[in-house]
Amino acid sequence: MKAMTLMKQLVQRGFTLIELMIVIAIIGILAAIAIPQYQDYTARAQVGEAFSLLDGAKIAFLDNLSVSGTSCPSNTNAQGNGANPLPQATALSGRYIESISFGGEYNKESADGRGCEATAKFKSSNIAGPLAGQSIKFVVQATGGSVSFVCVKGTGTTVPARLLPNTCVNPDEVATGAAKNS
Repeated sequence: MKAMTLMKQLVQRGFTLIELMIVIAIIGILAAIAIPQYQDYTARAQVGEAFSLLDGAKIAFLDNLSVSGTSCPSNTNAQGNGANPLPQATALSGRYIESISFGGEYNKESADGRGCEATAKFKSSNIAGPLAGQSIKFVVQATGGSVSFVCVKGTGTTVPARLLPNTCVNPDEVATGAAKNS
């Protein structure tokens, strides 16, 4: 009887070393998968700031485009046309965005602002690593009386494609007018 009680106490002592090592290995594997995914999630959230800031400047851009009529508005200097001048590129900044600059070559064959573009440049510090100093190019897209800025992958955009929203298109889609509005 005494041997049985002693045996039960030995059996119920706790976890073995191998069991603890297995648990630590599982946690390590999960962390190795989760940390890069979280970093991409954080970077994608920071990319969203470019879209928000650009949306806020859209009215001033369109006002200047309608006044000039033949050239893309630019905000590299403090000049602006119309009642709603574009702020300077560095004034359009945020927590992660250093500047948003407007410009481009106006396409005179279309009266919808094609050829005009905007570029959002990310700051070099206090930002997710893959975004530091990178930029996103937006082009003007007009469909059905609505004008919007479309994010373009590749040419002019240096942010890795995996961090861009699904609404960003390839340059050939913009040229054919098949781009989605954003």
